Amino acid sequence: MESYYEIHKEYHPSLLKLRNEFKEITFVKDEYIIKNVKIFYTKVEDGIKVGKVFIDAKHPNSDPRTNEFCVATEIKNLKSIDINVLIPLLEQMFTTYNLDNPYYSPFGDFKYKR
Repeated sequence: MESYYEIHKEYHPSLLKLRNEFKEITFVKDEYIIKNVKIFYTKVEDGIKVGKVFIDAKHPNSDPRTNEFCVATEIKNLKSIDINVLIPLLEQMFTTYNLDNPYYSPFGDFKYKR
């Protein structure tokens, strides 16, 4: 049976990945600050199996129609992961804009060090 876990915490984007290079994000519009996360999962013997993850803010790695966050395939394909291991991995993804593979490019809505 699928359950969900909620996180109520602010995540401010801090890294930009562009052409396999990382740059520091110095400014982002307020609508890009994540404040609530909902992680759907299924309990398995050794932990959980990750399902869909939803955020309440804009992010270039989330579907702009549904706010479903694009979780790395390597994590989604795991047979099991401990929630205490999963959360720091997701937090790193929430604070990073991977513009090598985005749903859209939000240039103009943030600034970064070149």
